[in-house]
Amino acid sequence: MPCRLGYQPRVSSRPVSAAFREQAEALRRGARVSLADVALVLAADLHDDVDTAAAHRELDRLGMLARVRLEREEGLEAKAGALLDVLTEQGFRGNRNAYEDPRNSFLDQVLARRTGIPITLAIVAIETGARAGLELDGVSFPGHFLVRTPSEPPVILDAFEGSLVSVVDCERRLKAALGPAAVLDPALLGAASAREILVRMLGNLKNGFLGEGDWISAIDCCDRLILVAPELVSELRDRGILWTRLGFVAPAIEDLEHYLERVPGAPEADQLRQELVRLKAEDVTLH
Repeated sequence: MPCRLGYQPRVSSRPVSAAFREQAEALRRGARVSLADVALVLAADLHDDVDTAAAHRELDRLGMLARVRLEREEGLEAKAGALLDVLTEQGFRGNRNAYEDPRNSFLDQVLARRTGIPITLAIVAIETGARAGLELDGVSFPGHFLVRTPSEPPVILDAFEGSLVSVVDCERRLKAALGPAAVLDPALLGAASAREILVRMLGNLKNGFLGEGDWISAIDCCDRLILVAPELVSELRDRGILWTRLGFVAPAIEDLEHYLERVPGAPEADQLRQELVRLKAEDVTLH
């Protein structure tokens, strides 16, 4: 049932937890945090029965296995390759058959099921490497999340494919993702912050839920994106449109008005203003 302008219930299936709010605030401040902790707080906020302790125990176990292997190797490239070999031997693989499955974005599920998407498998690699003495960073590369060593030039890893990647490979992938005119800027291979990684994870989840027509879960993602990255004002627009699809008039009006206040010259501004006129007229009929 559509809500009235004076009454704005939250129909979100997953209210934002205090733990997620604390994490979002820490990430906005630029605090150093564990990627495993970031990913597990997200998982616990969006699905049930997350065993955080078990996930950390599994990462510790993987780290011990990898440490034994990496100690035999000399040089960053050999160590990075050995890390990927350990994860492959432990059954980790990219989930090509059900790429959009939300479980691919939940670290506890990736550790249990041994499959995921590039960003969550990258987190497994980074956290396992940290426990094995190999420092790694995430790379928010267009179209496919990667991993790198902090060294220059970096050793680049693709945890989804379980392989090392050359700069030439990166150039080819960039052109495939953005078009033949794309040029590989070295900044595209820079280390991603934990906040950037969480934003990308939430974006992946949101897109997956949108593809399934699960508007409520997509709104849950918008709620958290706005907390983690308030500068992403497009999330206000998207959440407003989703409220409209669900028939909740008042929160739709609120979000769309706030978006237009922040971006009055947006390309879609006229269309949204027309939608606001329609929504307000609809709200009047409910009184």
